[in-house]
Amino acid sequence: MRRWWLLGGGIAAAVAVGLTLALWPHAERTFPKETLAASASLAPRTFAFADRLSARIDVLVDPRAVDPASVRVRPRFGLFKVLARGLRTRRAGGVLLSYRYALECLVPGCLPGRTLAERRFLPAIVSYRAADGLRREAVEWPTYTVVTRLSTPDIGDPTTHLRADAPVPPIGYRVSPGTLQALLAAVSGVLVLGAAGLLALALPRRRPARAPQLPPLAQALALVRASTANGYPAERRRALGRLARELGVEGRRELARAAVRLAWSAEPPTPEAATRLADEVEESL
Repeated sequence: MRRWWLLGGGIAAAVAVGLTLALWPHAERTFPKETLAASASLAPRTFAFADRLSARIDVLVDPRAVDPASVRVRPRFGLFKVLARGLRTRRAGGVLLSYRYALECLVPGCLPGRTLAERRFLPAIVSYRAADGLRREAVEWPTYTVVTRLSTPDIGDPTTHLRADAPVPPIGYRVSPGTLQALLAAVSGVLVLGAAGLLALALPRRRPARAPQLPPLAQALALVRASTANGYPAERRRALGRLARELGVEGRRELARAAVRLAWSAEPPTPEAATRLADEVEESL
């Protein structure tokens, strides 16, 4: 009985080893048959105006002949705007580069016509660097169709289902015209007053008219008479000295000497003496 158990276990082990060897992946990596292969696809192929369109370009590269980092893809989507783009890379023997784009077109050139017609983007240009230099390949896009959102009667006469409100809405104001007029008048008055004030500041001010200036001799006589009333002998001497100078300028030598003697007398000149001299000078004039 034990022998049969050993025989069954050996057979089971042999089957398990065989299955493992059969299912075990080969150590040798598989590479694409071509150096570079590219294909383009769209989803969906039929869509309504203003719907978004997904575009995809798959580039399979043999890394032994082409550097995947040198691959460049230049799509040409015409009037469509690229909303988003992305790149996914997968490695399994070869390197698969998947370029994905989200497209949208809202301009009149993308509107569908009265009859549906297939359209196609210009071929995308794939460039890469191989051992013999830079290469380029054109990748054709599949066709697509833009359908309308209108029904057949709407296409024939699009104004049938248009509705418009005929009555004009009532006129409304945030500020009534009367209040606005009063405010504008008040602001205008303030501006006029401000302009008048600035003009008054800018104009030169008139200086008060000066009193006619007395001749030097008359001024000296006035100072002598003023010195007789203030009671300061020193000021009286200065006033008499000035009177003497002005008399000398006028050529009245005798009166000038009398004024000098009185101004520099040993005793301070009295108000009476100064007054008599002033009277004599005035009489001589």
